[in-house]
Amino acid sequence: MRSRRANGGTSFHMEIDADMVTRKYDDYAPGSSSAYHVPKKLKLTPHSGPVPVIAPVSGQVVNVLIHEGMQVKKGQTVFLLEPGKFKEEGASSSKQPKESYFSREKIRARAAEKSWKILVRLRNSRRGVFSMEDVSVDHQVDTSCSLAGLDNQEVLKSFKSFKKLDILSDHTGHRFSMFNPSMNHQASVSPEGWADRIEEEWRILEKDLPDTIFVRVFKPKMDLLSAVIVGPKGTPYHDGLYFFDVFIPRSYPECPPLLWYHSGGLDINPNLLPGGGVKLSLPKINGQGIEVDKMWVPGSSNLLKLLVSVKDQFFIPNPLRNNVAYARGDSVRTKQSCLLYNENTLLKSLKTMVYIMNKQPKNFEDFVVGHFHSRVLDILMACQAYMDGMPGGCFGVQMDEEEGNNKVPCTIEFKKDVATYIKQLVAAFERIGASEAKQFLYLSDKLFERIF
Repeated sequence: MRSRRANGGTSFHMEIDADMVTRKYDDYAPGSSSAYHVPKKLKLTPHSGPVPVIAPVSGQVVNVLIHEGMQVKKGQTVFLLEPGKFKEEGASSSKQPKESYFSREKIRARAAEKSWKILVRLRNSRRGVFSMEDVSVDHQVDTSCSLAGLDNQEVLKSFKSFKKLDILSDHTGHRFSMFNPSMNHQASVSPEGWADRIEEEWRILEKDLPDTIFVRVFKPKMDLLSAVIVGPKGTPYHDGLYFFDVFIPRSYPECPPLLWYHSGGLDINPNLLPGGGVKLSLPKINGQGIEVDKMWVPGSSNLLKLLVSVKDQFFIPNPLRNNVAYARGDSVRTKQSCLLYNENTLLKSLKTMVYIMNKQPKNFEDFVVGHFHSRVLDILMACQAYMDGMPGGCFGVQMDEEEGNNKVPCTIEFKKDVATYIKQLVAAFERIGASEAKQFLYLSDKLFERIF
């Protein structure tokens, strides 16, 4: 075999040896000093019959110099071969990866669909993280609010004048109002020093509280505090009110305050227990795994930072991520679980609204009535949007076209659940004087017409 230049490239020509015919060549190694390695050969006789001529390298035939039936002599060139990447006949190297890609995508899609069906069945069973409790105090209706009988303009005027922080004397109804002093932690500072520290905390709260947190403190019971957090947009908690009672121990700030959440028996967040307990810790992912991250850091934390952390880290777009079992990974199953958990959480948020309107926490009665007067249309329009297929927690959030297309529509079961709760929600609004809620009763009357 010899090589020569053909059309600016290196081409190889094959020579037929009457006595020896090449049976196999090693693959051509581009850049090597030799175009081919020593071949293995097989002895032939003149009567051996037709034998194949094996290409010495991978490449493209650029010129065939013989034809069928033609006689050739020893040493005669039979074809020219341009070395290059081998392509199977009839196959396109550019199309093959696409076919494999689409095949993998089909497998992923089937797996995601199967996972989704399993999770929907689990959600519909109301078990585990998808539990669906009833409000434990639905039957208790509080009609003592002074604003409930006023017209809408007067209610909103009073609501806008509600202070972010106020110092009160009546602490009856507070969860820790009757807390036994003997259960208190050992004091780390003198009573005078502790009181000075608490008053300094009050000044910080009054100055820096965000617009979505309102606080009431008490004198002489300076170890008590009550707070309400307004659910942020873009989360399954939007437009809701979430109340906390706080006890400040004598060992503060070395020890964190005790928090109790007004749950109404609802399991609405991995950190907010249905019995009212509050977990001040979050899962944190590091290189080795998941560890617990404490929300209270002695020496640097204070009441303002704690309340803001509760708002920013509990009331989030995907609260299931605060469950250690779902904190790590970005799998399809985790995303699907977050979507279904958000649907459940949104339903519990609606139940919490009814619970709060029926049983307004003491010292916040006017705030509750004013807030829901100002949000009644937003809340019921959101319910309408969810029944039309909007993903849970997305109402009122601006999304670009690509982001909107990637959002998975809510489930049929969620639409039905929202519709069946409309009447209770409208009734609670009417009890506080928000009569415009009545125009949305048709949502429950035309349930199946809207869903199917």
